Amino acid sequence: MLVADLDPTYTLTKLFCKKFATKIDNHPMLPDWDNYFHPNNGIKTIRDALDPVIEDAPIPLTSASVITVVDDTHVDEGITGCVKLIAGSPIIDDYTDKVSFAFGSSGSQCKNAPGALQRVLDLTAEEHEIDFVLLDLGGSTSALNKVALMGSDYFLVPCAVS
Repeated sequence: MLVADLDPTYTLTKLFCKKFATKIDNHPMLPDWDNYFHPNNGIKTIRDALDPVIEDAPIPLTSASVITVVDDTHVDEGITGCVKLIAGSPIIDDYTDKVSFAFGSSGSQCKNAPGALQRVLDLTAEEHEIDFVLLDLGGSTSALNKVALMGSDYFLVPCAVS
């Protein structure tokens, strides 16, 4: 299973990493979460995977970096299988802004922005042979949430605040 944290508060990423991961990409866990995903730390997030669209770079999209948060080492905790996480980012709103502009524009400048998220998720799932992708969205009606829901086969709406 692949879980993509699309919430700008990246709470799911913090929760998963504190609970299961001891190291991410050979970087020891840092207690300062506000600076953890700083570009100089080398941690790749969903925002990094969408960077070609955000920066209007003429390069193809690729799969996102993933963190294996649950694997066979967690069997003693009653968890089986493998769960991979695409880390959330506090600056995912850069992509949301690009999609919002694309929805409101008739020009071709940002026409590929709305489909970029689905393409990155598809490429990542294919590369890691993932059957199910779960998306954690923020609690808003943002353009990011709209494209996430448009690309989903099913969605669940929580009935209580967490």
